Amino acid sequence: MGVSCANVCKIRRRWESREINNLEEHPKVTISEETLNNVLIRASEHNAQSSSIKSQLHIARNRLGLEFIVSFNS
Repeated sequence: MGVSCANVCKIRRRWESREINNLEEHPKVTISEETLNNVLIRASEHNAQSSSIKSQLHIARNRLGLEFIVSFNS
């Protein structure tokens, strides 16, 4: 996902300052820091799993292509 701790802190500060300034004007749904961290962790895990699956698919395609080429050389 590519989210650094510095970016998360900066976004959180902006979010908190806007929340304080606009609380009466625009009610917002808020989540706890723990929930935010859990969401970021899960997103990172799913991103890693996705990359792994894409790599496996790429390898399988290459093998299939090689088998196809070899079948013509036999």
